[in-house]
Amino acid sequence: MRGSRFGIAYELSLMRRTVSTGAAIGALGVGLALASAGCGGGSSGAPHSATTPTTAARTSVPASISLTSPVLAQGRPVPRRFTCDGLDDPPPLRWSGVPPGTAELALLLEDQTARGESGGPFVHWILFGIPPSATQVPRGGTNGTNDFHQLTYGGPCPPDNDPAHRYVFTLYALRAPLDLPKGAPPADVRAAIGRAASAQGRLTVTYTRGAG
Repeated sequence: MRGSRFGIAYELSLMRRTVSTGAAIGALGVGLALASAGCGGGSSGAPHSATTPTTAARTSVPASISLTSPVLAQGRPVPRRFTCDGLDDPPPLRWSGVPPGTAELALLLEDQTARGESGGPFVHWILFGIPPSATQVPRGGTNGTNDFHQLTYGGPCPPDNDPAHRYVFTLYALRAPLDLPKGAPPADVRAAIGRAASAQGRLTVTYTRGAG
């Protein structure tokens, strides 16, 4: 079932926080955990830190956009319909306060409690190419690849009996288009947002699941 698969993805992402990435390859022995903590793992020649801006883009631009939802309340649990335990629909979002001169908007949904493959927060949804005149999520837009390896919204679906996970919707106003292809991965999207963001708005919610 989809929920079980999402739960497995979360378990793997959480394991990456305490087990070295290189241990999956097996050859570097006991020193892998320390090496991973210091340099982000070493399974390839490319340094992970260069593609892991995590939340830097959020804190470096003004939070001048008001991001709200008629079905979500700041700091409150997500209704079941918008999770893997329900219909897994993306919730409706509304916003205002996009600054003049914005070229396009980008939207991310991240689980701040879990880590994705890039080392940043686990990404559930990437949508960019949103017209700057939009005041709600449009039918169009370009989907990036989330940490479930899907080009769509993936609702909250933490492992059973985990403490409540914290999910953050962030809308970014961009000075220039991201110039990324459909299916761009989280690390590329975050890096591009970090270079182009001029303002942001955030909406934070939570979700937890029982054993049943």
